[in-house]
Amino acid sequence: MITRWGELHQLKIPVGRVLASPACRCIETLWYAFNEDVAEIEVVKSLNGIPDTPSYDPVGLWKNLHEMLHTVPRVGTNTVLSAHSSNIKALTGLKVAQGEAVVFRPDGKAWFELVARIEQDDWQSLPPEIR
Repeated sequence: MITRWGELHQLKIPVGRVLASPACRCIETLWYAFNEDVAEIEVVKSLNGIPDTPSYDPVGLWKNLHEMLHTVPRVGTNTVLSAHSSNIKALTGLKVAQGEAVVFRPDGKAWFELVARIEQDDWQSLPPEIR
């Protein structure tokens, strides 16, 4: 049973690109979850939490996140993002709990479809076609 992010690599989920917010906890989460399967974690500023400042550019952030979620990954792989719940909520309206994963299927054109919401303790019970 997968009980921690650090055990996620046991599921052998095929991983392609791995993108993280600059926040240390986002980078560490990906490293612990996929360290044996990932050559590089790309730090992406637009995955950082939504700031409460006058210089905040919600349109730019929305466009960057939208691009990441609707881009189809390389064949046979999954793109993994480690961001903040505020980012996901701003784009999708979903309230994501800490430690929860949200799985989207990109259409490669302009949007993406919600496939699953996975609590940290639910990874082992996923059907193979979702992995």
